[in-house]
Amino acid sequence: MATHDTATFMVHGINCDDRGSDTVLQVVPHLAQYSTIYNHAYGRIGPIGAQFKNKSIARKLVRSVNDWCQFENNYAVGHSNGCAIILHALRLGAKFKAILLINPALNINAVFPPGDYTITVIHTKHDSAVKAARFFDAIPFIGWAVPDIWGAMGARGYTGDDPRVENLDWSDFLDGHSCVFKPEIMDMVGPQMAMQLYPEAVSV
Repeated sequence: MATHDTATFMVHGINCDDRGSDTVLQVVPHLAQYSTIYNHAYGRIGPIGAQFKNKSIARKLVRSVNDWCQFENNYAVGHSNGCAIILHALRLGAKFKAILLINPALNINAVFPPGDYTITVIHTKHDSAVKAARFFDAIPFIGWAVPDIWGAMGARGYTGDDPRVENLDWSDFLDGHSCVFKPEIMDMVGPQMAMQLYPEAVSV
């Protein structure tokens, strides 16, 4: 893999046995020509594991980003719970120039910490997984197991007023929580993802 003067950190979701190979790492072929890629794999955890482990996983991400602070620009790409981890990392001081959140398991009006960076939210109204997380969160004795940062952003997009956030509603061709990673769809949308992250480099 070529070496660049930027680093991009990939963060997968829950219930992942393959370190993100079938999900978030499918984006890598479209990014690797612009940035050095680091996979922040954290192993398989479920919703309860996310409740108790997300913040410690985020702290490890912050340390990894700090290890590469010689790079002027760092980036992050998350899927589902990986987006929650990235948000925790931001709150803990991680610095990124641009962030790509794919079907994020985040509250629709999540507050992003101050900073000079952009956030792109890819969502589809057909994302039943993040809708289910909000449904179970409302049920007594079950909702405690759902991380309080989780929400339906992957289905509804970001609804706050932060001007740094751009929503990409891909409901017309994404029919589920992870279907963006199908090869035929990635061939279509991968270049757009790269453009959202590295507009200056891609447009050259």
